[in-house]
Amino acid sequence: VEGLFRIDNNGEIVRLFDEQHQENKGAWYRETCIRRYTVLSERMYWVGNVDPAALAQQALDSAPIPTPRIAITEAPPVRTLVNMEMWTWIAPGAWAPVTATAAADGLTVTVTATPTSVRWDSGDPRGSINERTNICYGPGKAYRLDKPSNEQQSSCTYTYRHTSGRQPNLEFPLSATLTWHATWTGTDGSSGDLGNVARSSTVGVRVGESQALNVIPSEGP
Repeated sequence: VEGLFRIDNNGEIVRLFDEQHQENKGAWYRETCIRRYTVLSERMYWVGNVDPAALAQQALDSAPIPTPRIAITEAPPVRTLVNMEMWTWIAPGAWAPVTATAAADGLTVTVTATPTSVRWDSGDPRGSINERTNICYGPGKAYRLDKPSNEQQSSCTYTYRHTSGRQPNLEFPLSATLTWHATWTGTDGSSGDLGNVARSSTVGVRVGESQALNVIPSEGP
């Protein structure tokens, strides 16, 4: 914008550069909306020398990204059993994009964090990292008690091979880590990728063991 003065929204003549708008700290821009060679609107706005990526990180830090609320076939602290498949899932409301904005010196940045996966860790120290973890690319499915087991399927399950009888509080710390991928866009046309962020939560799971005794019936008289 050329010249030393501008017209503000009230029609007043004001200086382009003052204590708030210093020439070495930003620039004025004129936005004109034209339709069929007729000027419909015109405005001037200030854009400061702000790092949009840093502003995006500020928005991400304030984003209301929730921690996952864990659910399993048998709700804690109900006991599950060794060698019994246990369904795991998180509350569906946590599986949705989250947005946040930050603004400074005329620049506004919007961050969008999108859930991508949930990493489940059984908490059983006797298993290898591959044996005790399962990665699900969705929130998982809720187990329905009103339907037969053979009519339901889920890829987000875990089967404990040991009891939790020797663990602290007689429980395994089952954890879910929800990963979000964050990107951003700015009102000045800039954009970028902030990588992944994660939120975790843990519940205690008691794992017992059920034993059966096979008895050969005696022959009758």
